[in-house]
Amino acid sequence: MKRVYVGPKEITIENTYFFDYSITLFGNTSSKNISYTINTLDNVLEFEYWNPDSNNREIKIYNELLKTIKEPFEIMAHDYKIVSQCKIPKNATLICKNSDELIKLFNNKIETKKVLKGLVPMLNYTYVKGKDFDYKKLAKDGKTLVVQHPLGSGGSKTFLCNNDNYKELQKSLIKDDTYIISEYMEDNIPYNIHAVIGEKNYEIFPPSMQDLDINEKIEYIGSIYDIELSKEIKNKFEEYTNKICHKLKELGYRGVLGIDYIYTNNELYFIEINPRFQGSTRQLDKILIDNKLPSLFEYNYLAFEGNELPSTKKLKNSINKKGEIKMHQKYKTFKKYFDKDKLKIEELEYLITQKCNLNCVGYCSEGGPGKCSMTQEMIDASMKPFKEINILKILGGEPSLELDLVKRIHDNIIKNRIKVNEVWFFTNCVDRERVEKMIEIFAKPTKYINAVYVYVSRGKYHDRSMRLLHKDPKVAEDNLKYFKKKYKGKLFVEKQWDEERPLNVGHARKKNNNPIKLTKDTRNIIMFGDNKIYKLVFSPQGYERPFFCNPEEVERLSFGHIINDGMETILVNGLRFNEMTEEIIEED
Repeated sequence: MKRVYVGPKEITIENTYFFDYSITLFGNTSSKNISYTINTLDNVLEFEYWNPDSNNREIKIYNELLKTIKEPFEIMAHDYKIVSQCKIPKNATLICKNSDELIKLFNNKIETKKVLKGLVPMLNYTYVKGKDFDYKKLAKDGKTLVVQHPLGSGGSKTFLCNNDNYKELQKSLIKDDTYIISEYMEDNIPYNIHAVIGEKNYEIFPPSMQDLDINEKIEYIGSIYDIELSKEIKNKFEEYTNKICHKLKELGYRGVLGIDYIYTNNELYFIEINPRFQGSTRQLDKILIDNKLPSLFEYNYLAFEGNELPSTKKLKNSINKKGEIKMHQKYKTFKKYFDKDKLKIEELEYLITQKCNLNCVGYCSEGGPGKCSMTQEMIDASMKPFKEINILKILGGEPSLELDLVKRIHDNIIKNRIKVNEVWFFTNCVDRERVEKMIEIFAKPTKYINAVYVYVSRGKYHDRSMRLLHKDPKVAEDNLKYFKKKYKGKLFVEKQWDEERPLNVGHARKKNNNPIKLTKDTRNIIMFGDNKIYKLVFSPQGYERPFFCNPEEVERLSFGHIINDGMETILVNGLRFNEMTEEIIEED
């Protein structure tokens, strides 16, 4: 019988061959995937699927897509709270499902805390009805509070409340619903850990550090597995997670789950249980497969079959052994040039912001608009080591929404005397005034910048998004003509049009105009070519995301955080990657 995965993203299962087909909100609609957003282009997803308020809309979509598979099949769900409410066709069976009572219990943060109270450390919290919420009474000395609805996920119903926004938040709370109130811990590190509970045993997997967007809400963005943990924190992870898994096993829970913690004040505090696969499942799956272990989906299947789960002991013993970077003899040349800030790189790319004035959810290369932007500190630190850059790319989101950051990049070039052959901007050209201000920052001739290119992304997806926002697509086209005329002979302004992926920079046309001759006294520390590091890409979250010539490897790894780890760590990790050091470094 065929196995089918049902969940939000096809990319979640890209590292496993466990499934024959998949039904997803986002996917490529290949022979093995049925994707809502691709198949029905006029109905691009316009709701937060992770928000419980949107569950009914997601269920309706799955119901329609499930009808399209005619042969007998088994369904493994990303989130059984949602898929168990679907109309399962007669030719399908929903497998690996816990009882409705357990699903309901562990999707409710209040009930979960009651079950685990006294078992593991928790923050001090209180329960308050929405109608009784009073910030002035609850906040000690005006401190920020975390206000959490018990049924939220992905941070969709977790709010930060302070003296500036409490009146507005108070109005938005559901009067008769109970909320969990706790003090916001400024100095904390959020973690998530997967576990799978079987009939005979349970297995705990390596923890990841969560990347969160903290504004008026606390929203999940991503996870980082390449982290260092002290022995004390590791021991706490093992002790507390074992206690939780043992308790859930006693209650009859089976299969995969995620546990959220935060580390603060020298203690690891339990936050919540997520009785489903996680946003970081794809990354963990890659780690498992690289270590010749079954995928997480296979672990989940084995848990319900009553089989003993394969040991993850070798993972536990091998993870986070990176420790401090020790400069090997191989790195002497690199170290010398790093210390003198004389590195040369082929391509440096800045995703300076997730913010965008369009809403192209479902096809945008960055997954749609977000809230995060880089900081000036990140830009300063990431540019400092380089003396020569062949191509410098600035994009988003919409980069013209962060003019201060664009200027910061320009100022770093001048201040640090960095030779840049080409600067490439990518813009949707919707807001003429802002785009013009952005271009003007780089329009003035300087001996450090050889050529500037402005690529205007245009296509049917942008046009559709503009119409949805009640904007005339002709505006962007008119702005394009305006810039081509204004900067003729000064800058290169190009239209970049690709019906499928208008933001794919590989389709941009490159011109050379008397390129700067790069000096010979520096070394190509970061190379490009088959299977080698192609470029460094810096994200709004502060993590360097290496791109490789093999498109399947894109965005799977990070060499580190710009501020927390530092550029030396990032570059050395890049050099160490896949034992390519001998080819990358030229010894004196």
